[in-house]
Amino acid sequence: MDCRHGRVLFRARSQDTKARYEFVVWDPMTGNERRVPLPDMSLICFTATVLCAAEGCDHHGCKGQGGPFRVAVISTTRTRVTKATAACLYSSESGLWSELTTVDNLDASGQNTIMTSIIVDNALYFNSIGNHIVKYQLATLDLSLFKKPIRCGGELITTEDGGLGFASLNYITLTLWSRETSPDGAMGWAQHRVIHLVKLLPHSALLTLSVPYIISAHVFMDGIQVIFLGAYFSVYMVELKSGRSRKVLEQLGKIMDIFPYASFCIPAMEAASTGQGQ
Repeated sequence: MDCRHGRVLFRARSQDTKARYEFVVWDPMTGNERRVPLPDMSLICFTATVLCAAEGCDHHGCKGQGGPFRVAVISTTRTRVTKATAACLYSSESGLWSELTTVDNLDASGQNTIMTSIIVDNALYFNSIGNHIVKYQLATLDLSLFKKPIRCGGELITTEDGGLGFASLNYITLTLWSRETSPDGAMGWAQHRVIHLVKLLPHSALLTLSVPYIISAHVFMDGIQVIFLGAYFSVYMVELKSGRSRKVLEQLGKIMDIFPYASFCIPAMEAASTGQGQ
């Protein structure tokens, strides 16, 4: 379901006979796994993300092997009278889920409308297939929605200064937006950059009836300006800052989601740093 801070999040069959499913948080570098019970909320249409909870961790060389973590769950529900999005947060330190936070969401439908997420300034931002982005404040557990810069799919990104950004694709034109504060103090979107794919992708990738598209990337390292594009049965990783791209996968069909993973494990250095007289 998600990859972040050296961990991978799955939903799996429960080992507890009282529950059907549970979450599994797995560290591929060590093989360590933790099982997390599902929260008491509607999980017909939902997504979840895992993140490091170690105090002071910069998440670049995430000291997450066996360390504390959190799992956030965002769910959408739709009935004859209500359309809503709800969220709750699990702490591995307490072993408990937080109270449920709910907000009205007119985009809520009978299908899963919440997709990938990104962390900016201690808040989780979730993309959706509707017109809104969901913000979940990790410190206060406040939940809110605000509009995307344009009506489209697109993908959440981080800007060069670490702020919230958005990437939209119109055939071969990639537009980057940034969330900024106006002189009167209001938050809004500003068009930051326009990139033509003819400068990014190989010529052969654009000589086809298959229109390039942004692949939903379940982000592996927040703050890295990378998106993935699908074109001509291949997946390209695009570095937005440098304007470089490279093919990372020959696909057999149309890929809509990708789960990149990154971690650091340098046990020799850790052992040396704890030795006496070093």
